[in-house]
Amino acid sequence: MAAAPDPVEIISAGSAILEHVLSPAGFTFQLTGQGHGSGGAFAASRFTKGTQYLEFHFRLTAGATPPSPMPTICAAQA
Repeated sequence: MAAAPDPVEIISAGSAILEHVLSPAGFTFQLTGQGHGSGGAFAASRFTKGTQYLEFHFRLTAGATPPSPMPTICAAQA
């Protein structure tokens, strides 16, 4: 059985793609959380610019074969 992908590695790889667009616009990347919850391994991150932010969550679905990534995106302004 193949090892489950690491959510931190996956969210970091995705952020590297987005940085090409978001960094020139003044956004900075932060890994904001990681761990293992009831839904499996997860990671969370944010691109922030002042009071604006784009938040990303990545979770591996428990029991899926192979693991099925379930990314979510949330954009907000404080």
